[in-house]
Amino acid sequence: MKLLSLIQRIKADSKFAKKKKLTIIDDLETFKTFLKLKSYYKFPIEKIFTNSRIDLDKLQIDIHFGNFKNDIEFIEEETLKKILNIDNPQICVLIRIPENIYNYSDNFVDSLKEDGICIILDSIQNPWNLGGILRTNSAFNIFNVILLGNSVFPLNPRVIRASKGYVFEQNIKIFNTNELKEILSNLEEEIEVFFLENKEPSENINDLELTQKISFFILGNEEIGINKEVKEIFKKSKSIKIKVRIESLNVFATHSILAFSLSKNRGFFK
Repeated sequence: MKLLSLIQRIKADSKFAKKKKLTIIDDLETFKTFLKLKSYYKFPIEKIFTNSRIDLDKLQIDIHFGNFKNDIEFIEEETLKKILNIDNPQICVLIRIPENIYNYSDNFVDSLKEDGICIILDSIQNPWNLGGILRTNSAFNIFNVILLGNSVFPLNPRVIRASKGYVFEQNIKIFNTNELKEILSNLEEEIEVFFLENKEPSENINDLELTQKISFFILGNEEIGINKEVKEIFKKSKSIKIKVRIESLNVFATHSILAFSLSKNRGFFK
C-alpha cells in the first residue's frame, strides 16, 4: 500500500514527482507506445499495476522484459480507479526519471546540429497543451525541445498521457536563461531565431524558407506570450505569423500549424 500511496502522490503533485525522480503512465495506449519505442532503456520501470482485463501476452511483456512478469501486480479496478482518479483504468506503470533531463549536455548541441530544428517553449502551463505539442513534434520528425521559465513538468502524468507516450522519444531539456545563453555561445552564428507571434512587422509562415542554419522556433505562455527576458536573449530574431480569421490561436494549434509548415519546407511529404 505504501507504493500505491506513492503513486497517488505522484499523480497529484508534479513537484513531488520531480523530487522523487519518479512518474507514472496511467494509460494503456500510452504504455504501448512506451514499449514500441523501447523507452524502458532510458526510463527504467519500477513496477506495473494492472487489472485482470489486460492481456499481458498481447503486450509481449516477456519479449521486452524477460521475466519482468514477476514485478507485475494485479489489482482491483476500483482500487486503481481511486488511486489514479480516472474512469476505466487498466494499467499504472511506475517509471524512474533519468538525471540528465535537467543537465546541459554537448550531445544536445550535436542533436541540434544534426536535426536543424528546435522548439523553445516559454512557460507553457497547460499539460494537455505541452503533451499535444510533443506528440505533434514526433508526428513531423521534430525532436529537440527546450523548456524555459515556469513550464509544466514534461514528465507530469497528464503530459505523458496527452503525448500518448511520444514524450519519451523527445530530446527535452529544461533550461534556465543562463544555460540557454551557454548553448547559444557554443552555436555562435549557426542559428536563426523565429518568434511565433501575430505582430507587425512579421513574415507569413507560408513564406518561410529554412536555410542551412539551426532554426529555433519560440512559442510563449498561453496568456502573456513570450516574456521580455527571452526576447532580450534573442535580439537577432524574426517574427513569423499565422494568418487566420480570428484574433489569436491556442499555443497547441499554433504549434501544429508550424509543424505542418516546417514539414513541407523540409520535404517531409516527398
